[in-house]
Amino acid sequence: MQDNQQLTNLIDELGLSSLNDDAKANLVAKLAETLQNRIFVALMDGLDDNEKNELNNMASNSSDEQLNEYLKQKFPDLNDITTQEYEKLRAEMLESKNDITGMINSYPEQQQPPQDQQN
Repeated sequence: MQDNQQLTNLIDELGLSSLNDDAKANLVAKLAETLQNRIFVALMDGLDDNEKNELNNMASNSSDEQLNEYLKQKFPDLNDITTQEYEKLRAEMLESKNDITGMINSYPEQQQPPQDQQN
């Protein structure tokens, strides 16, 4: 639902550009999953029980393409909701920047080796 480039940019904003590629990919995947869950919750908030069941069935039994088409039809403001949820996540992450970088930096195996040591 969200452009992974924005999530990659967020990693850089958090000062985590020194993470190795695997760690960055894992972090982008976790952020994407978190964002997707938040969007899903935001969408569910405005639905009645029948619509919630319908959306759950679509999420469980449809391809990503089918689900995206359904969501675009059902929620004309999907892009706005997605942007709002991304901005909320971004703000929370930036607010916790020092805690996050401190935690990540305590795992040196996640860091890129210095340029002169890379093969």
